[in-house]
Amino acid sequence: MSSRRADLIAAVAQIQNHDACINQDILTFCGFLSDDEIVLHIESNMARVARYSETQHKWKRSRRK
Repeated sequence: MSSRRADLIAAVAQIQNHDACINQDILTFCGFLSDDEIVLHIESNMARVARYSETQHKWKRSRRK
């Protein structure tokens, strides 16, 4: 395994542990992807994390009122 691929897999593992992705296995899927496809996989899942975080932030803000 190249060091680039190891770094990409480590990034996916960190995303996997986020609340937005905890119920889906996004890590195992990487075994079937090329390095470039893993980059796209990371980008799409980071977008999910961003949407989740924004939703949680809005929910918390609305509860304070």
